[in-house]
Amino acid sequence: MNIGEEQEETIIVEPLEAPTLEPEPGNVPVGAPESSLTRGSRP
Repeated sequence: MNIGEEQEETIIVEPLEAPTLEPEPGNVPVGAPESSLTRGSRP
């Protein structure tokens, strides 16, 4: 049962870390639209 509790904590930590890492990786998705206009080759 301890493992289940630890897994639940990991899931809570992952979502919390995801938003923290989103700002950094988020630059890529946000830049995608700009890249599309800069590259033009890609839709």
